[in-house]
Amino acid sequence: MPELAEVAYFVRQWRAGVGAVVERVETHPRARVFRESGAKEIAAALRGKVLTAAEAAGKQALFRFAEEIWLGIHLGMSGRLFVAAERAGMAPWAESPAGQPQPQHDHLVLHMVNGVALIYNDPRMFGAVRLHRGQDAPEWWRKIPGALTAKEFSEEKLRGILARHPRVLVKSLLLRQEYFPGIGNWMTDEILWRARVSPHRRAEEMGVEEIAVLWRTIRQVCRDALRVIGERWYPVPDAWLFNHRWQRGGICPKDGSPLRYETIGGRTAAWCSQCQR
Repeated sequence: MPELAEVAYFVRQWRAGVGAVVERVETHPRARVFRESGAKEIAAALRGKVLTAAEAAGKQALFRFAEEIWLGIHLGMSGRLFVAAERAGMAPWAESPAGQPQPQHDHLVLHMVNGVALIYNDPRMFGAVRLHRGQDAPEWWRKIPGALTAKEFSEEKLRGILARHPRVLVKSLLLRQEYFPGIGNWMTDEILWRARVSPHRRAEEMGVEEIAVLWRTIRQVCRDALRVIGERWYPVPDAWLFNHRWQRGGICPKDGSPLRYETIGGRTAAWCSQCQR
């Protein structure tokens, strides 16, 4: 599932259309991604409009068009945003680290007058497209908490979150978007591994210094992910847990111990039993 940095990267791709007019819109009208806003309504609203801004917040993407029209996209488990240069003699879509998408999964394509096509591709269709009209951004967007890299996310705020949910596993708590926007399963594992916190630890078991370390680690992992993945999708360093956690048989890059895997709070956790006692 795309997390904070992946969503930021995909939104960056669609910025190739900022300042251009939507010339033509293609959709798969019956696709589940249009369950909140109809495909025909979206196509009619966007046709002839200028894309003025493209933003990411947490796991959400929002695109603003002229005449107070907003298009929200939640990428779900498999959604991706691509750009195709239609009139430049390029391949049907730009190179992407996520692999070349199959055109049958291109549920929304915005053909821009500047010669690019903005493509929303989603094989599993757990994502959603939302249309909003109005001077202000949609309410669901305004409710997304501030970035975890911002000064508003303080150590004191983290202590308050943990105190409100003393019996909840820290692993599960970090996945709650109302507190930690953009944090998903791989980022949670990365945070706990770097902070040396076991995924079995409950919030009430965290000491003062451990909370301080956890707070610093959350912010650092977010900054690292946005820099490495969100900007250019550079290869992730092998010093991260990221490269070692995806398949059983992974090895901890800190001490070489075999990683452990277990379903915790409904999600698969990967951790090192030596580093995260």
